[in-house]
Amino acid sequence: MADPGTLIIDNNSPYWLTFTVPQGDDWWNCCDAPKPGFSVRVGPKTKSPGFTFVRTDGHGCNGRQGQFSMNPNMPTIDSTNQKFWFDSHGGLEFQGPNPNYVSQLQQIAGGAYVWTVTPPA
Repeated sequence: MADPGTLIIDNNSPYWLTFTVPQGDDWWNCCDAPKPGFSVRVGPKTKSPGFTFVRTDGHGCNGRQGQFSMNPNMPTIDSTNQKFWFDSHGGLEFQGPNPNYVSQLQQIAGGAYVWTVTPPA
């Protein structure tokens, strides 16, 4: 059974932002959570509660990375998706091209990951 991981979103902006796993995204695969349509609303200069990501076992996913993307709605730009991939032990990484905003990922004590997002002014 795959180990779940935890992702916390740090909204480093003066705006309320909603982060959504897009419906019909071609970068969602071997992922039990989060599902397409999942969203998290995060206040200015605050962090979200942690949410779970977990890779699908079996179904052709053994030996493959789980993957999902999230898109923050930003009032200053038409933001692009940040792509993530992760292993069966809850290890999370960015994948693909950089989005059109500052995006950083850091693992913290206890094993959770913090994704810090800074929109352009």
